[in-house]
Amino acid sequence: LIENLDFVISSCTSVAHASASTGKKTFVFVPISGYYVWSHSMEQSPWYGDNVTILRQNKPRVWDEPCKKLKDTLLLDYK
Repeated sequence: LIENLDFVISSCTSVAHASASTGKKTFVFVPISGYYVWSHSMEQSPWYGDNVTILRQNKPRVWDEPCKKLKDTLLLDYK
């Protein structure tokens, strides 16, 4: 299924890891208390490379900023 997609949008789940490990462009929503794979300060993943973009939550229970960043990225890159 993942192979047939243009990109994957996920929270920190096995889907994000499966997608990223196969080289598919992946956007991962990460909460403030993120899983150790996403716990660094970079926007890209040292584990999976440039094909992963981490959309990090900055305030508890508020996802406006990461959602806006995803929207802006998709509008810019996938017109």
